[in-house]
Amino acid sequence: MVPSKIIQSLVGALVLIGLLQPAVKADSESETKWYWGIGYGVSDIDPKGEAAGWRTNDSSDNGYKLYAGVDIDPSWSFDFSYYDLGTAGLGNEDPNLEQQYPNEGINYRVISGIINYFPWSKEDNAIDVYGKLGVSAIRNTANTAADGTNDMLLPSYEEETSLQFAFGLGLKWDLSENFFMRAEMERFASDAQFYSLQIGGYF
Repeated sequence: MVPSKIIQSLVGALVLIGLLQPAVKADSESETKWYWGIGYGVSDIDPKGEAAGWRTNDSSDNGYKLYAGVDIDPSWSFDFSYYDLGTAGLGNEDPNLEQQYPNEGINYRVISGIINYFPWSKEDNAIDVYGKLGVSAIRNTANTAADGTNDMLLPSYEEETSLQFAFGLGLKWDLSENFFMRAEMERFASDAQFYSLQIGGYF
């Protein structure tokens, strides 16, 4: 990890700690509620750059999200989430090479810690708008046919995990006292976004 990435990681961690402080100091009379959720949606994943003639030719895939969190008070909540954003497909400028290796790609997996802020939350609101901000660890792995014999022909990509800021917007519908739905747009880096519908419930 280069120094700039270390600085970015530390800044992200400090921002998350700073966001947590006002939530933790919320009114002690407010009842905290733990919840779970699962989501499914469309990802936009577009790794930058080109190697050996390979570049992104399919940046859209389906993905899912699993998460657990806590409503600290009506205005603040915290999620810990795991995402499988799918695979960014790669194509080559040489059509023969692309036909020979049609399944080259880069897989995206994400773990995040996110603060959700509901600026207009009221107890009788059936629908709430909220903002999301936190940090995420993005793991990229190659989905490749490389077997040690044709590596010079295939994209050169090293497995990598990086820490990034994460942010987004969402809508939450309370279906009942025990269940809710969400619609979210989340952005993890300049090359990774996720649009999802989710269902969840309270423990």
